[in-house]
Parts: sequence; C-alpha cells; structure tokens
Amino acid sequence: MTQCILQINKKAHRAGDHIAFAAAETLDPPIDIGGGMCYHRYIEHYEKLASEEERKIGLTNILSTEETENEIFYTVDESQIPLIKEVAVSITNEFPESYERQYTEFIQHLQNEKIIA
Repeated sequence: MTQCILQINKKAHRAGDHIAFAAAETLDPPIDIGGGMCYHRYIEHYEKLASEEERKIGLTNILSTEETENEIFYTVDESQIPLIKEVAVSITNEFPESYERQYTEFIQHLQNEKIIA
C-alpha cells in the first residue's frame, strides 16, 4: 500500500472554478533540481486552470500538511486516486454552480467511502 498526500482546495480561487485537488507522492530520495531539492511529484491534479487544462503533472514541494484557510490535506492510498478523480468529476457535473457545495459533497463522499477520515 503506497501512501500519498491528497491536497484539497477548500475555496475557489476565481469565479467559475470547480472542486480542485492534487495528489503527490513523496520522492525517496528527493531530486536535486539544480539549486534546490524537490521532495514530491504530482501523480494527479484536477483543477480548472486558466489555460483550460484540468491536469498537470510534475515536481512540487509540499512544505506543510497543516490545514489552512484555503487547503486541507489527507494521507490516502495511491490506489484510491482514480476513484477520487471519478468522484470529483461527478460532483463537478452534478453541482456546477457552487464550489462550496462541491467541496462539501466531495469531502462527504470521500468520508463515506472511507478514503479519508
């Protein structure tokens, strides 16, 4: 069972946003990117981006997994990521008008499926 970090945006960043999350694996060992170390790699990213993409991948650093006003973090099994994305897409389609409703439904569904506690 490989664990990864699930980061969920609690609020929309701009009008028209839909539920957004990113999942990142921890790199062991970290990768030297020339002048700094990178400790994580995105394995999934679902967000309405300005370029109309909904997915990006690459290296990242998650400096803290403490909940903030804008983000919440969970540790999840990497095998659950396809189901998490399926839930996000479904909720985005079901409640397109309200990020707050999407967020509430997303968290509730992941808790009901015992993906997060």
